Amino acid sequence: MITASALDLLTFFETEPRALDDTPWPYNDYVYEVVQGGLRLSFAVAPAYQDVRIVLSLDGNTIFEWNAMGVADVSYRREPAGEVLEVQASERGRFEIRIKPRISIAGTHGK
Repeated sequence: MITASALDLLTFFETEPRALDDTPWPYNDYVYEVVQGGLRLSFAVAPAYQDVRIVLSLDGNTIFEWNAMGVADVSYRREPAGEVLEVQASERGRFEIRIKPRISIAGTHGK
């Protein structure tokens, strides 16, 4: 199970997700989308299975796509600079997603 709750994701994305079906949290698949001008971020998560899909597109063209099954965690935190959604892919690799003031995805891979 991921650390981020349904409320955390709703707070971060400020939009209701599309659910795959009527199965309740955390056993469903959810897609959150944010659009800023021509930039679109799609974040899909299956909380109980820890599956994540991130797609970033510009004017309808995919510029970044990442899919993973069984990530270590997805967590939400507030920082002085704003809100962060962190996807911990492994012990060493992670993505930090921000949507304010603009959409950004930063990844790290430790050695």
